Amino acid sequence: MTMKPAILLLVFCVATAAFSASPATAQAQNASLSLFETLPSDRPPDQITKNSHYWISNEMRLDLFHDSVKDRGGVYIGVGSDQNYLLAGWAKSEVLVLMDFDRKIVDLHRVYNVAFRAATNKAEFLELWEESSSKELQELIKQGYSDKKTQKAALNAHRAARKYISTRFRKVIRLMKKSNLPSFLTDDSQYDYIRGLFLNDKVFMVAGDLTADVTVKAIAKAIEGANMHVGVLYLSNAEQYFSFRSGFSDNMLSLPSNKDSLVVRTNSWRYLSWVEGTEYHYNVQPLDNFKLFLKAKTVRDSGRMLHQATPDAILGVSHLDHPPLTGTELKKVKSKNRISRDVVAERGEIRRLRTEAREQRIAERKAKRAERRAQAAAE
Repeated sequence: MTMKPAILLLVFCVATAAFSASPATAQAQNASLSLFETLPSDRPPDQITKNSHYWISNEMRLDLFHDSVKDRGGVYIGVGSDQNYLLAGWAKSEVLVLMDFDRKIVDLHRVYNVAFRAATNKAEFLELWEESSSKELQELIKQGYSDKKTQKAALNAHRAARKYISTRFRKVIRLMKKSNLPSFLTDDSQYDYIRGLFLNDKVFMVAGDLTADVTVKAIAKAIEGANMHVGVLYLSNAEQYFSFRSGFSDNMLSLPSNKDSLVVRTNSWRYLSWVEGTEYHYNVQPLDNFKLFLKAKTVRDSGRMLHQATPDAILGVSHLDHPPLTGTELKKVKSKNRISRDVVAERGEIRRLRTEAREQRIAERKAKRAERRAQAAAE
């Protein structure tokens, strides 16, 4: 994909106009979605998870969610980055709400916004994330956001994340081909669908905290105002970091749902089974069923709730669609699903070694940067 900077804005505008709905239809849609356009942000967290920005997903078996989320429709709510486009494409979601308490990830979604709008097909989209196209995408960002603060944040996100994203995309493409599943990176219709959501202004990005008291409740009101329901709620492994007894429960209970609303999540709690080759348990649960657990207050967190899940045929995958268990029945299920202490200890050692290696790499990079700065100052 080779575009001269002078014609980037023209391509951006023409592509948007070509994909938009008729004026009357667009006006009616925009009126019903007006509350999504003004979603308020929660207060920034004191610190982010592991002091790291998760520019890409490290969940390598999202294909395991395909059959569950397929054609759910409705409003898609998801945390994290690239995985949302994969899941929303399968779900044929009508509206996307992309939220994260890390504002850098919200900035990154704004880069995706201009990339999807400018790239008319998946090949062009993929090329925009290559190093050779960095200047082109940065020019699109500058032309796409007139607000200097927003523009600068999106540019910074692109510079920090680009190389990770291009590598991640190659891995996802290999997985989708191996799984024989369509995706926005490998299938024209999937790409067109996600791109159409952007071009028809049905993708909304907001900095929000699942446990705080502003953003999620505002999302719930926007869904109600549009007379819609949650189709897919993607939580990644965020639930590991807080209790159900926080504001999270009230937020989840406020979301409009019906029998088709689904929660998909991962969890790396040490006492849960993991999918082979990963450090995650993959679970699906009807949102209405999840609300039963939250109302009953019989479990304190996601890990303990997932002890009650029913294992699927693939180790590390489960579904949960029965009411909360109690008494002897609960003890039997927890005992059956609990991983041995030896396995837990082994996992702990593996994680410790990986953490040490990661910290060492970070320290080495910092030392090299300091050395370069010192050399530059000396010259």
